Amino acid sequence: MLAAANIRPLQAILFPEGIIMSDARQCPNCKSELAPEATFCSRCGQRFEAPAAAAPPPPVIPAVPPAPVAPPVVTPAPPPPAPAPPPPSVPVVAPSPVRKSSPWPAILIGCGVLFVLVLIVGGVVGTHLVKKAKAELAKLETETSTTQSKTDTTAKTDDGNEGKSEGKTDDETPSPSDQKPVIEVSPPGSKLPPIAYRCDQVPPLDVKEGEEFGAVSNGDQAAGLVLAQADVQDWVKQIEQARAEGKKRTAMLTVETIPGSGNYLVHLFENVEDDDPGHTATYGWFKVDKDSGAVSNQTNE
Repeated sequence: MLAAANIRPLQAILFPEGIIMSDARQCPNCKSELAPEATFCSRCGQRFEAPAAAAPPPPVIPAVPPAPVAPPVVTPAPPPPAPAPPPPSVPVVAPSPVRKSSPWPAILIGCGVLFVLVLIVGGVVGTHLVKKAKAELAKLETETSTTQSKTDTTAKTDDGNEGKSEGKTDDETPSPSDQKPVIEVSPPGSKLPPIAYRCDQVPPLDVKEGEEFGAVSNGDQAAGLVLAQADVQDWVKQIEQARAEGKKRTAMLTVETIPGSGNYLVHLFENVEDDDPGHTATYGWFKVDKDSGAVSNQTNE
């Protein structure tokens, strides 16, 4: 009893929290003392599992002493280099003064050359322009004389026809196909402008609008087919009424050949001389088919 009494205070000192390190076990059923390795109770026969083996303690790794540190190696500084010898003295020669030349001679020479070039180019261009103006003037005079001669010839022909018609009957009147064409058709690609004729110079063509005429062989027939259109006749009558009122208006036309197709292109326009200077006003462009004589308005195409 004394020993037990002495052990308990010692356990309390060593294990203040009540943890008693003992290998003794008790039966959970009858609370009997059991051997540490027992798997059943020898008193009540209660079976239970064997206690788990305690984990082995971790191995003790001995501390490794630190490796010795070698002392730093001090490299002696190299000796300073020997001073370089001073460069040999070179005598300094003063440059000779440069005399500046004046830029005026070069400027004067350049101006003279430029003036000569301007004179040469101006002379060449002026000569070309004079030749071109003379050629245009000659062409204009030729066109004017040709138009005037055709106008005079037509007037004489009309006067002669009027005088001859007094002594002829209707059977003796020549047909339009027998007469020499009055209107000269401008060929395709011509550099000269087409000749303009008054609409009253065109020989009358006995054809009604909408009738098939057939093949067209000259400018008189092409112009006559266009003048046979009802709207064109109204336009001609308006100009004649303006002339009767004292206004200087003339219905004119030109006939050209369309390149490629060979059809005729008739240009109707009004020559207005009331204003100063006078001007022309286009009425329309009409295409005449050379094979059928069909007339189509090309003004808006």
